[in-house]
Amino acid sequence: MKFFTFLTALLFVSIITNAQENPCPTVTGTRRVPLPSAPGVCTEQIRFNATGDISSDKSVNITVRLGSGTSGEILIDSCFVIPKSSSSTVYNTIPYTRDCTQTVTIIVTRYTASNGLCQGGACG
Repeated sequence: MKFFTFLTALLFVSIITNAQENPCPTVTGTRRVPLPSAPGVCTEQIRFNATGDISSDKSVNITVRLGSGTSGEILIDSCFVIPKSSSSTVYNTIPYTRDCTQTVTIIVTRYTASNGLCQGGACG
């Protein structure tokens, strides 16, 4: 009985310890990068750095919308697989074009799914 209690306690501690690890990639340095374009037209891409979680592939979704909220027209919606145990790596979205007088909102969503797809629980 003591052995069973010891194993149960060890399993509980192991679950608590693993649950406290960050299950998502770390994203830093998100910024717009201007690209050559015609006058009055802004062509840009989003550049960011990401570091992978140690246990499995994760993902980051980058959405760019026109306007200053979450309801504007979607200009890009890109999913990036962040490999497990990866060091800080630079990622770039595809270019998008907008009128230079328009504002954009960049939405970065990190996901917990271990299949590397933009699904599962969102975490920040």
